This record gives sequence, C-alpha cells and structure tokens, in this order.
Amino acid sequence: MTKLAELPNNYLERIEILQALLKESTKIYFTKKTIESAVIKNLSKYTDILKEYWGYPSFRDLTMYRDVRDPQKKLIQISQAQIINDIVEQTALALNNKPYRDVYITSATGSGKSVMFQVPSLYLSREFSAENPLTLIISPLIGLMNDQVDSMRAKGIDTARTIHSNVAPFERDKIINEISNGQVNMLYLSPETLQSRSDIKLLIGERRIGLVIIDEAHIVTTWGKSFRADYWYLGIYLQKLRKKYRFPIVTFTATAIYGGKEDMYLETRDSLNMINPISYFGNVKREDIFMCISSSDEKTEDYSREYLRTKQQLTLIHLEKAFRNKQKSLVYFPTVKLLNQFNSFLKLNHSEIAAVTGIYNGQLQKEEKDEVLTSFKNGELRFVLATKAFGMGIDIPDITNVYHYAPSGSVTDYIQEIGRVAREKDQVEFGFAWLDFLSRDFTEVKRLHGMGKITRDHLLAVMNKIINLYHEKGNNRNLVVSAVDFKHIFREDDHNDDRNLDNKLKTALLLIEKDFESPNNIGFPPFAARPRSVFGRDSILVNQETEQKLLSSPIRPYLKLKHYLENSHYKAIYTVNLSELWEDHYKNISFPQFKFMLFTPEERTKLKHSNYFDDFVYATGISITKLEDKRINDVLSQLSLYVRFFEEFVADKKRTGSYFSLNELGYYLQDKMHLSDIFKARSVAQAFINTCFEYQKVKNYKFIKERPSLKGSMYVLNNNYDIFINFIKDTFNNFFRNKTTYFENQDEFIKYYHRTKKNNYFDLDIIPLGLAEAIGLINYNVENGNNPQIYIRINAISPMESAIKKNKFYKNRLLNDVHMKHYISVEMLTYLFKYQAEGNTQSEKVKNYTKFFWETIEDYFLGTVPAPVEEALAKQSFNKNSAD
Repeated sequence: MTKLAELPNNYLERIEILQALLKESTKIYFTKKTIESAVIKNLSKYTDILKEYWGYPSFRDLTMYRDVRDPQKKLIQISQAQIINDIVEQTALALNNKPYRDVYITSATGSGKSVMFQVPSLYLSREFSAENPLTLIISPLIGLMNDQVDSMRAKGIDTARTIHSNVAPFERDKIINEISNGQVNMLYLSPETLQSRSDIKLLIGERRIGLVIIDEAHIVTTWGKSFRADYWYLGIYLQKLRKKYRFPIVTFTATAIYGGKEDMYLETRDSLNMINPISYFGNVKREDIFMCISSSDEKTEDYSREYLRTKQQLTLIHLEKAFRNKQKSLVYFPTVKLLNQFNSFLKLNHSEIAAVTGIYNGQLQKEEKDEVLTSFKNGELRFVLATKAFGMGIDIPDITNVYHYAPSGSVTDYIQEIGRVAREKDQVEFGFAWLDFLSRDFTEVKRLHGMGKITRDHLLAVMNKIINLYHEKGNNRNLVVSAVDFKHIFREDDHNDDRNLDNKLKTALLLIEKDFESPNNIGFPPFAARPRSVFGRDSILVNQETEQKLLSSPIRPYLKLKHYLENSHYKAIYTVNLSELWEDHYKNISFPQFKFMLFTPEERTKLKHSNYFDDFVYATGISITKLEDKRINDVLSQLSLYVRFFEEFVADKKRTGSYFSLNELGYYLQDKMHLSDIFKARSVAQAFINTCFEYQKVKNYKFIKERPSLKGSMYVLNNNYDIFINFIKDTFNNFFRNKTTYFENQDEFIKYYHRTKKNNYFDLDIIPLGLAEAIGLINYNVENGNNPQIYIRINAISPMESAIKKNKFYKNRLLNDVHMKHYISVEMLTYLFKYQAEGNTQSEKVKNYTKFFWETIEDYFLGTVPAPVEEALAKQSFNKNSAD
C-alpha cells in the first residue's frame, strides 16, 4: 500500500477533495498499478501477420518498468505482442458496444512502435471484415507519414494512405473514395487535416472508426502549447467524435516524462480525455548509442575567434571523419539559416563531401524532401543536413552518427533526434551521438522561444479585444472572429504567414480558457473558443452587369445581398453560400476540392457553373464603429501624438547608435502620454514594434532590426524610418477621409477590398488600424470568408475584466508552466553537455559519460531533475508566477 504523501499526478489533492465531499461515509485506498507479462490470446495470428509482411519469426521483447513509481526501477520484459493484444481487445470491445479502455505506451526510440499499431489494424480488418473498421493515425510530420506509408507499401501492404497539405487535390479525392469504398484501413493524418473537417464523413464516408492512434504523443502538450495549437485542441475534437463513434485512443511515444514538474503523462492523458488507460512505461535508455560530447570554448581559439566559423569548422571535421569511415551521418541544425550557411561553407571547402550531402527542412518543396529521403535511404547520399523537420519516427536503418551543430530544441527533441541511429542491429550495431558544445550554442533555441512565445501582455490584449467585440456586437454572446482581428497583438516574423498568426491566437485562447477553468482559479472558462472548419460562405463584389447575370442564373438561390456600395465601380456586395452550392451540385467531390477548383482558374473550367464563377470577385472587409467628423479629428490627433513621441524616441536612439527594449519604449510613452497604466504603455510599445515589422514584411522595406539578448529582444531603426512614420499618418487619414468601395449607416463603416495576391491595400490599411486599436482609439473587425475563423461562446465577461484590472499582477498558471519547462530544458541540456567524465583514455571517458548520460536521462524521464539543474534555476531567480 502506498502512503498518501507519496502519490503522483496530484492524486493526493484529488483524494482530499473526494474525501471532503464523501466525509466519513467512504474510505479511499490507493494501490499502485503494475504490469506483468501475460498469456497472449491470438498470438499465432499476430505472428502470422508479422511473418507475412515484416519477415520476422517472432515479436521483440521490450524493457518496461514493472511499476513506474517504484524507486527500485524494477524492469520486466514485455512482448510487443502483449501490447498488440491489448489494443486489439479494447478495439473489439468498442466495436461490440462494450466498455473499453484507452492505451498509453512509452517505449524507447527504435523499439518498433509502428509495428504495434500497424499489426492490430491489419488484424482487425481481417477479423472484423463486416465492420471494416478504419484506423486513424495522427502523426506530426509529413515526412514521417510518407515514410511509414511507403514502408508499408514496400512490404506489400497497400491499405495505408496519408492525406496532408502536400497531397494534390485530385489525389486527395482519390484517397477519400478509396476510404469510402473500403480499400483503405489505415489513414495517416495531421491534427490540422483531421480537424479541418466539420463533419468527419467528408473524410471517411460511412466507414466505422475502429481505432485512433496518436503517434509521437508527447507533442500533444509540448508542440500543442507552442507552434501546433491544433494538437492541444485534438482532445476536444476527439471527445466530440466519440459522441458518434466508439473507439479507443492509443498513444505512442519514446519521450514522455512521468511525474515531476514536467509530467507529460498526466498532461497528455488529461488533454486527450483518456479514461483509466492501460499504461506501459518503457525504459528510455538507448545503451546502444554512445554519447561523444565535447565541451570546451577553447576550441573557438583553435579554429577561429568567430563563433560561426568555429562551429562550421567543427562540423566539417566530423563529416570528414565519417566520410573516411564510410558512415552515414545526420547533422541537425536549430534553424534553416544556419543550415544553409553551413551548406554554402561545405561546398566551398569540401566539394567531394558536398556532392554526397543533401538538405532537409520544412521550407523545401515536397518533391525535394522526398528525393533527399529516398537518396539517403538507398545510399546515394551519405550525409543529410536537417532541421527538426527530419525527426520523429523516420526510420533509416543504417545511420551511424547524429551530429548536432547546436541543440535544436528541448531534451525530448534531443533524445528523439539521436534516436535516429542504429535502428537495425544487423546493419549498425552501435550508434554515436556527437556534439562539440560551446557556451553560445543555445542562442538560437532561446531566440526562437522568445520570438514564438506568448506573453502575459498578449493574453491581456486578447481578453481586452474579446470584451470590445462583445460590447460592439450588442453584448452578443456568440462571436465569430478571424485571426486577422488580433493581428496587431502578435508580432510575426518575416518568414511566418497567417497560419502562424492563427496558431498563436488559438494557443492564447486555450491558455486563457483552460487556466480560468482550473480548480485553482474560478473553476469555469469565461468563454469557449473552437476553431471552425473549412468555411462555407464568402463575399463577392458585383457591378451592374454581373449582378443581372448572377441573379438570372441557376446559382441565384445561393446568393444574398449584403450591402449596396458607395464611391465604387462595384454596385454591391453579396454573400455566396458555397457549402449549400456544393451540397446540391458537387457532392461527387470533397468540399475542400470544390473550393480549390473554385479558386484555381485552370481547374474552375471543370465545374458546370464555371461561366458564373468566373465573374466572382472575392472581397475582404474592414468594419469599424462609425465615427463622426469631430471624433475622426480627435482620433487622428491622438494617433499623431503617439507617433510623434515614438519618432522622438527612436530618433534619440538613432543619434546615439543605441538599441532599445520594449520596456524602454513603454516607459517613454507612459511618461510622455501621462499614462497611469504601464501595461497599457507596454501594449502600445509592442504594437509599434509589431507595426514596424508588419510594414517591413508587406513592403519588403528593411528599416528595423532585432537582436536577441538574455533579457529579451533589443531593436534598432535605421535612417529611413521616416518613410514608415509618414505611412502611418497618411494611410490612417486616407482610410477615413478618402472613402472608396464602402458601406456605412448610422452604426458602422465597412470598407471592402478586392481579395487577390497582387492587391496589398488591405494589408497596408490594417497596419495603422491595428496600432490605433492597441492605443484604444478604435475597434475594427475583419470580414473575410477566406481566413480561418474561430467561434467564441461568451460565458462571462467579468473574470476577464478582473484579469485586465490586475495588469502586471495577472497570473496564468499554464503560461508560467510553458516558460518554466523551457528554462528547465535548457538548463538540463547545459548540465548534460558540460559534464566532464573521468577516464584514462578517450574511449574510457566516452563509456563513462555514456553511462552518466543515460542514467541521468532515465531519472529525468521519471520526473527527477538533477540537483545542479535545480540550483542553476534557483540562481536565475526564475519566478514561475511572473512569466512576461
């Protein structure tokens, strides 16, 4: 029996609540879960499948913890077949409308996790042929999805497909038909692709879902809380799906932390709403990977005093050694920029190695990535320079080395990446993880975290915007917003697009929602925000001739007059109901395919109503509350005052050649504008900086630079910032004074824009409007049928109003937690990489370091952070309740 004080996963807190509710009427006991080796039903049938397609005579034994909380760390051997049998049995119970359980599995990299869900899918399709259950596999990377489908096809399994953003529309439609016809039993999807369907039947037809696999499940709450918000929404979507379908959720990962400050098991389980899952916890150790870590800044002087040149030279030395030894090496870089710089360096300094080296990152075209992956597999390429886009689950059996130019992310990222080596013992018995660690190696990881992170000020600004929209819509509790409405709040990098803005907003909304509903807060969310799927309505501009043509056409029932326009060569704007049009006339193709054809001129000719669709001029509108002339003058005057003080501030910095911080600008504006609220001043300062970068991106005009530092980003403007200053004032004035293509009544003013790639007037107008909203001068709303939208149901305004009043004292537990985990990960990796192992020879030092590394990693993944890491965090005076 376990003492209450020793219980993991906040069970003590939960039990105390239950005990208080039940009082003396019930006694609560808690026993630890253990796993045991079991007799495997249907083992012969599973083995037959394994032999038929994989060619192996038996399943592999995996090293698992008998009791993951046992300090003795007792291990037990569990056959892959036992896990396969658990998955099959729970799916069978679900298919037979009986109670079932979910399954949670962690097992080391290279342990054959894909076999453990592919075999059950093949078995179920044979044994339950009448139900013909479909297995959905949620996977994070396109490369991983393609790799697994191609690998199965090579084994003779032709019932697996993948749908993702790189799949051509005609191919997507073909796959959807194959699913509906029962030819596909395994479908690989990203969470974004899955959730883009408002109705799952648009994807799977009348098929029955038998099983949902979440591959690489640790990223549900790691990537889910940063740059892949749809992973965090996945549990909400699956919970909704389970109201119609009965299926177990099965998660697989090699790198999930159990217990401690970073408890991924509890977070993932709760996020996916997994109830009492059957759980297997594997030993994360890969004792077949030797850790060749060198840490010394003296190397900078050995090659060059310049950090970049030193890192390039050290990386080249590794490649030269691997080239001589005829070994494959995978080299990881934290950013595409560093990768490309080294690739250029390599071509100049060693053309022979460059000829057998490929590059792999998320910015490449599908065909380029596929070619590199194929060539690396078949040996045409000896080396690949990659970002983390080449990562989890990609299985190339004969990689000997993984070399890190610099760390690319967290501890879990690192373990995943070095896990690419020695995947098949008969080809590579031992693998090697290499790193020449220098003190500046975390610069890029910290910079990326700083650029991508969401701050307290972001959350307060989002809540303020929601409150404004609520009141602006007449206290309507049902809001539909676009990410563009919040564009002024979030800074976007030059390389980012609207998907990143959408991701940041969705993440911020969930951070707010889930924090408020925590028992440690008010216990319920002030709103419920849910992303909408592919949208079925759009707006079109029409002139007199087009209006007559469309209103006398077969598509007239799908058109609705929205407004007549003023000062425009267009007569009116209409709403077109595309979803109903598709439902009535084009259901032989998918709705996304219909929209693709509609917006693609060469494809549009294939639609029977193309003669009318050719006249569609799609529109985007900016709506604001109507301002009287006097109020417009006041707003213009107030904006000009803010702009003048911003100009004075940057001019002074320019004269002295100084960089400035967000806080410096905020305090300056607070003083000059006599603002009592520093949060307000910082929000305006952030809006000014965001506005500079947005103008720079839209106009491709470089005038602001950012320099990361340990205390946050620093900025400097060059001599040409006056063009930007004039742009802000002139564009804002023209928006109100020179009205074109607009509608207005006593309540609102809406300006419409022809939506084309070449027309950037909308992007330019929204820049000063976003700044003016951040200052508090106006509120705007974007009307756009082309951008992703989010439905927000307001439950209560007062909690958000209270949070805004708290200003810098507002705390968001989840946000603090995200930042805390980043700092822990950086300190943990620093501790590992700086550790000096003892030994009389280099070989002995490597063996001793490898032993230290894997023992430390094992403890870490069981929730224990090393004491030196705890001390380093304490020295940073990191306050988890003051994430900024």
